[in-house]
Amino acid sequence: GGSRQGNRTLVRSIGARVRRPRSLRTTRQQRWERKWEQTTTFPWQVDDVPPQLDVAVSAGWVPPGGSVLDLGCGEGLSAAWLARRGHPVLRIDFAPTAVTRARERFGGVPGLAFDVVDVCRPGELADRTFGALVDRGCLSNIHPRLRSAYAANVASWAIPGAPFLLSMMGRDE
Repeated sequence: GGSRQGNRTLVRSIGARVRRPRSLRTTRQQRWERKWEQTTTFPWQVDDVPPQLDVAVSAGWVPPGGSVLDLGCGEGLSAAWLARRGHPVLRIDFAPTAVTRARERFGGVPGLAFDVVDVCRPGELADRTFGALVDRGCLSNIHPRLRSAYAANVASWAIPGAPFLLSMMGRDE
């Protein structure tokens, strides 16, 4: 009788998704910031420039002196490499700590600029366009429901015909 009904109610309550009050939820940016603050190395960090980027630049993929946007680039090794080859580069990341680390490591490289940007927020980098775009893992870490916002921003940042080098780490297709 009565206790059986009470047990069903308890099970439903335990199984239900409990939403924290908005003030206690962490934002996507806060989660990434926490990761950067607590972690010194990530799987996508490398000590050498990725071979696909070297091949693309050697093949003339980026016109000499052409501007480059490096999306979600962490500590900025690829961005610094491109800037040292004469390309003005804006390297952006979602996490302020990632940008700080990149500035500490590569702040003296001429032609390299840094900014904290949410690649999924409409209107970011308004009126800025680039001759080439590089993404070595940013899209891989974006929730599928936000990818259309990412794509809209990437398209708005590219000059017509701009090449886009995209490397994804296989979590999904």
